[in-house]
Amino acid sequence: MILFIYALQEKPNVESEFYTGNQYKKEVLEMMSAEQLVDVVLCRPTVKVRHSFRDTGFTASYSFNPLTNLQFTRDQQVSRHLGLFDDRQVLEHL
Repeated sequence: MILFIYALQEKPNVESEFYTGNQYKKEVLEMMSAEQLVDVVLCRPTVKVRHSFRDTGFTASYSFNPLTNLQFTRDQQVSRHLGLFDDRQVLEHL
């Protein structure tokens, strides 16, 4: 599974190939905290890089393809061979 993608939107040159290459992605991942790494795994971002006339020479736009079905909700349905089992977990007051 690819965690995140760097895509160059224009004709590559030496500098732009560095910023979309595996070595740069490795450096970026090594500097991330554990929380940031979890976000990368869950969001699966695509970083689209293009040339600009700004201070860095590049502009990036981001899109996300998040993993689904990883959230737990309190009232769940359980799928069994006999059908769906719907449970409402409520604490009753005495």
